[in-house]
Amino acid sequence: MILIDTTGLWGLVFENSKFHKFIIKTLSNKTIYVLDVQIEELFRIVYRAFSHKGENPTQGLRKVLEIVEFLEMREFKRKGINLKIMETTIKDHFSAMRLAEQENIFWRKGPKDTVWFEYVDAVIALKWMESRALLYTRDEILIKFGTAHNLPYEIIKEAFT
Repeated sequence: MILIDTTGLWGLVFENSKFHKFIIKTLSNKTIYVLDVQIEELFRIVYRAFSHKGENPTQGLRKVLEIVEFLEMREFKRKGINLKIMETTIKDHFSAMRLAEQENIFWRKGPKDTVWFEYVDAVIALKWMESRALLYTRDEILIKFGTAHNLPYEIIKEAFT
């Protein structure tokens, strides 16, 4: 089983991403899994970026709808990738919160001495730990978690060489 993090999902969806070639070449002819919460996270990231932080909501929504179409039309199949979306349950979300409390690593420093909880990373970590799947990631928090729990991972590279 192969999981990809949200960076990998971005690389799959956006052909102009610096991760696209790596994702396509590395994962072609394979079945890969993403969690439903990663789709939601991708929508938020894309909306924020393409709406220019909410200044142009129509443009942001238009870009999110392009991703919806990409996923609905199963465009990734043309690239040789079989993408499966794993549904999470409320129990998974509760367990991820407990895991986050135990691990105390799902935090990212923000601007002006703020600290942000990386909730989606905690859910990914939970499902990764349960499945013991190979995870493709660049996320330092997930790498730290995987190393601590002896979980298999590969670093997503910017260009396939």
